[in-house]
Amino acid sequence: SDDAKDILIPLLGQIITDETAAPLYSPLRDRLLNVIYQTPVLFDSLSEWDFASTLAANGQADIFCSFLVNVSRAFVEVRKSEAVKEFALRLKVEGDIPQAHKLCAILCLDETTESVSNQEAQSISRKLPGNSPVCWVTDTVPPGDRHDNDQKNYRDINLIPTRDELECEKPAWLPLSSGANTVIQDPTQCLLDARFRLLREDAVSTIKENIREQTRPWSNARVIGISCVSTSQNRRGRPAISSPSFIIQVDPRHKKINWDRARALPRSGIVALCSNGIPVRLGTITVRDHEKNGRWLKADGGPTIGVEFNDEKDFNDSLKEMAHNERINDELVKVEVEILEDESKLNLSNRAEDQLRIKKRKREYLMDRLITYDLIEASSSFFSYRPILQVLQRMTEVPFADELVHARSSGERPLYLPSKLKMPWTDSFGAYECDLDDWNSEHLVEATSLDISQARALGHALASRVALIQGPPGCGKTFIGALIARMIRENTEESILCVCYTNHALDQFLEHLLDGGERRIVRIGGRSKSEKLKGYQLRELSRNKAELSTEASRRLKSVTAQLYRHHEDIEALIAELNEPLQWTSPEGGAELFLMDEHPQILKYLTVPNPSDGFRLVGPNNKDVQRDYLWKTWTNGDQVPDWILSALGDTDLPDGFEEFWNIEHEQRTEIAEEWLSEITSDSRRRLHEEIRIYMQLDDEKQAIMRQKDLAILRDARVIGATTSGAAQYRDVLSMKSSGVVIVEEAGEVLEAHVLASLAEKSELSDETKHLILIGDHEQLRPKVENYTLQTVSGKGYNLDRSLFERLILSPGLESAMLEVQHRMRPEISSFIRVQTYPRLQDHESVHTHPDVKGVNSNVVFIDHNHKEDGARTSEQGS
Repeated sequence: SDDAKDILIPLLGQIITDETAAPLYSPLRDRLLNVIYQTPVLFDSLSEWDFASTLAANGQADIFCSFLVNVSRAFVEVRKSEAVKEFALRLKVEGDIPQAHKLCAILCLDETTESVSNQEAQSISRKLPGNSPVCWVTDTVPPGDRHDNDQKNYRDINLIPTRDELECEKPAWLPLSSGANTVIQDPTQCLLDARFRLLREDAVSTIKENIREQTRPWSNARVIGISCVSTSQNRRGRPAISSPSFIIQVDPRHKKINWDRARALPRSGIVALCSNGIPVRLGTITVRDHEKNGRWLKADGGPTIGVEFNDEKDFNDSLKEMAHNERINDELVKVEVEILEDESKLNLSNRAEDQLRIKKRKREYLMDRLITYDLIEASSSFFSYRPILQVLQRMTEVPFADELVHARSSGERPLYLPSKLKMPWTDSFGAYECDLDDWNSEHLVEATSLDISQARALGHALASRVALIQGPPGCGKTFIGALIARMIRENTEESILCVCYTNHALDQFLEHLLDGGERRIVRIGGRSKSEKLKGYQLRELSRNKAELSTEASRRLKSVTAQLYRHHEDIEALIAELNEPLQWTSPEGGAELFLMDEHPQILKYLTVPNPSDGFRLVGPNNKDVQRDYLWKTWTNGDQVPDWILSALGDTDLPDGFEEFWNIEHEQRTEIAEEWLSEITSDSRRRLHEEIRIYMQLDDEKQAIMRQKDLAILRDARVIGATTSGAAQYRDVLSMKSSGVVIVEEAGEVLEAHVLASLAEKSELSDETKHLILIGDHEQLRPKVENYTLQTVSGKGYNLDRSLFERLILSPGLESAMLEVQHRMRPEISSFIRVQTYPRLQDHESVHTHPDVKGVNSNVVFIDHNHKEDGARTSEQGS
């Protein structure tokens, strides 16, 4: 106990610091903390000493709690440890330990109910709407026992579904938006859990449906190799190294594909290897190269991609198949090329025709020997879900909990804003000074070009920690958002993160700010089509302007050197695993293996020793080598008579004849099983090398992000899509933009907004101001699964945006823009009657010119003529 207090706690204090929490050091810190956690019997010993009480009494509990928080966030096995859970509860009971609540939240302790009785479930069922799909027998049973990925703690769920999960017929437990079937008591954790599970279900249901329907299948997918070489190049023009990917080849389709334009087999897409319609394993496409003729997608024999398998069993199974398939596939490709060459010739001779038939039979034979699957493109959009889901799993708190979790006003305005703010010095605003403590919208209208609804929206946005501004079509949502951003920028030192769901909306908003004179803009992501924003792309700025610090450069060199060393080790292990089983290799070969495991079989394959002074010779008087019988057996041949004579017919060991009567195909299978056993340790070492390699690669990426951070720190306005904001969350948190503005917020899923907000941490401040601008009366966020949509009436309401949920809550105020500048009055009257009774027309819309060529400016066209190419019902569907 004294050693733990005198050694362990000071050591943790040196490791867990603000400096080591930075992206430059955090991967290394996590690995070091995990080594400490893995110390044998550490927790058993600490439990015996009642260490939690001792730490609390000495004021040292917080550092130990921080240690548990860090390792629990990083490693699944820690979150599942009963010893860690026991410690967390003890630390929570001990009193005012700041990190104890966070630790319990990560471990999902004291929050989930262990079970729901039938009586309780029926009570829940009675609370549900009449059209709710919830079945009290299944959907009210908490998660945990349906399959191997049905976890009580949502942070433990693998993002990519497992085979067991895909085959499970029981419906997933999904939280209703009403909270009627909730199993978590803490409102914040309940919100995070619900957003994660529903969003993931939307992604997984698409994967399940595509596998079930066998969508976009590719035939005869086979694992033929593994490679660490990327399709990109390093600065010296050499192929860059990357994390290992299995090389999978499929048969070409009958219709030729233009790979320069095709969207098939997209990078980061999820593919499923299926046998008879049943998924065997799922992987992520990591290499998709359409530029090199004769390789990858344009390879001889069929398109080839790189696929990563995260599951250890899937990884090992793929390694075994690779060893089996690679040599067969090489021979198959050669035969395919020869067949294509022969078929392209005209007027083949009879002899050539016979040779072609032989080659085709050989192709069929080789194809039968391959281990193949149907490859299904299970999801081409999972890459957009992944970063959001990863952020939700790491979150423990939700900023603005009063507003976002409890839907009630905090009664506070953003404290970073001064009470008096000046508007821009332009003809429209004249540097008018606004007083937040005495806001007067009427005076603002008289002094500026704003209408009364815009003035009220501006006042609401500046006076509310969470502002909600609704803008019907044509009412200037982007204009008011850009004005708010400009006023914050010109009156404070805070930076602003502008978030949109689409790249188009983001470009529009940033262009508006650019036109207003803002130049310290950085645009995250590479899919901008704006010419104006070309010089503001983070990727370009980071490549051309940013430099790493001396310490970061030193660390980068060290990590890169380690990567190359482990890459060489991986390549060596791959080469070893690709080596066929011979009598003395790999690792002692069949001889050593049989000596240890099957000594009787060794007798069947051992060349007899000649008498003293003699040597054993075979045909042509050549010396018989030690591996002669091994080669004979694996080639499918029978033992030669002269060997039998040397052995002596009466001295044959038991089982000799049966062993040599085994069919060739079965011999091959037996040899492969022996090779698998021989190389099992090499596979384990390869898996471990890859794990270390990927950790180092993560560390390298974190170091490279320092260049991004240097650029972002100088920016006043940062623009990102919701996926981009999630991918760059660590760097954006260190930037600590105090203000987040979400454009078209009615079309953004709640999970995406939550993932854009910064939590309070060692390196970052919590987001101070959230401004949501959108219109919940227009399009909802896009959700693939109809059951999860609000219109289905099932009660999950995944497509109900955070904006809609809050603006319809009675506990929160909002503002609405009421003057439209886009539509002719004849058009606006339709939506005014149906949706926006307070909508007014700006005087400018009355002067729109008439539409030429028609009698009226509003024309409805009704027709029943089929589109070109459309089939009638009589023709069939």
